[in-house]
Amino acid sequence: GTHCAYWDVDSLNLCGIAATEIDNGTFLTLGAMSPAGDGAYEFTVTAGANPDLVAGTPPQGYNVDAQVYDDPRYFTNEAGKPISVKRLIKGDCIEVSAGAFTTEPTTEGFAKVVATGKLTAQAQNTVSDAHFQILGARTMDIGGEFVKTWVLMKLV
Repeated sequence: GTHCAYWDVDSLNLCGIAATEIDNGTFLTLGAMSPAGDGAYEFTVTAGANPDLVAGTPPQGYNVDAQVYDDPRYFTNEAGKPISVKRLIKGDCIEVSAGAFTTEPTTEGFAKVVATGKLTAQAQNTVSDAHFQILGARTMDIGGEFVKTWVLMKLV
């Protein structure tokens, strides 16, 4: 998230547990709360067409190898491990790489979350069912390499 309400509002930060690996930037569907009995608010999550929840775990890694090789492009939330789930609200801006899309956007426009939890770019004139506006593209320096990213603003 580049400018998001979840930075300052704790109730917009959740903990999810998935039965499968989930990449950061994948949109999630919230399931039942875990009956762990320890007072934790852990929810089952799956990839889905919900534009309100996104996986955003800091890429520190679950083991020593992942911590040494700390390139966020290769971080995956492991099945059964905690996932930091961020609730997005209208006006929040996030920055994602090409991996968050089904196909890389070619122009500015709009994007919609589909059943796989990925974004699909839409033409400039299809705003009626879009979840995000693509504000623009830029590059981010990750590990000495320039990676193209897109800044999105949540519409609904």
